[in-house]
Amino acid sequence: MILRIILKKNCTDPKNHKISLTGKKREINTSDENIENLIGKINNAINNGKLVIREPVFRTCENFTIAKKGQRTEEILERMIAKVWKKENNNNLEIAHQFPLNKNNRREDIDIVLYEEKNGEKTIKGIVELKYNSNTPLYGIIELIKNYLIINLIVEKYKEEYKINIDKEIELILLAPKFFYESCGNDYLKSIKQIYDFLKNIGYPIYIKYLDITEEEVKEAIKIIRDKDGKEQIKGISDVGDIKEKLQFDKWKDYPLH
Repeated sequence: MILRIILKKNCTDPKNHKISLTGKKREINTSDENIENLIGKINNAINNGKLVIREPVFRTCENFTIAKKGQRTEEILERMIAKVWKKENNNNLEIAHQFPLNKNNRREDIDIVLYEEKNGEKTIKGIVELKYNSNTPLYGIIELIKNYLIINLIVEKYKEEYKINIDKEIELILLAPKFFYESCGNDYLKSIKQIYDFLKNIGYPIYIKYLDITEEEVKEAIKIIRDKDGKEQIKGISDVGDIKEKLQFDKWKDYPLH
């Protein structure tokens, strides 16, 4: 990873979280007055060659497997969203998942990329950082900024060869079940609101959205997937039960930050 985010186990004041770049000893506090400095340091780390960007790969929902056990719920939820996606109901947007970023780190990718394809050209309309029950909203926001900077470099390098571009009104979306945000508490979310507003003001189009699903619904959907056969790996997803309508783009709701 280019970015190392040091977080306490429980959701606490985000201004006390520490963020540092790999290989750098000095940590950067995330108070709103120096977030701009943090963004500059992320840019420098990318431009200094610590990252070897990959050619764009738009993975569709058919190109994945799910382990019979041991796989993180967050990863399975990401694949479920990709599988049940209905283009005609979602502003004609296409969906790709696990969009790779770094040749030096196969695990460094964007969870979900939303794009529009016309006349053989892909326009990236949104990137999504998905959370379920790990990390915090602050972690997700910083990941979004990092991924946005990197995908801009990818598009700049491969724009002509792969016929891709980024929409001027791209959305950077932090997406999680409602209970993920609620578990953080009001004081934490108020602090996140300050950081969110600051980033909006300096040109980072962050959107904090939630899925109106429960842990029980997710567990039931995973059970449906894994009960299909006895193999160690399940290729693709054929059914996720009643949860599929709640995963559609038009059901993603803005989380109220106060």
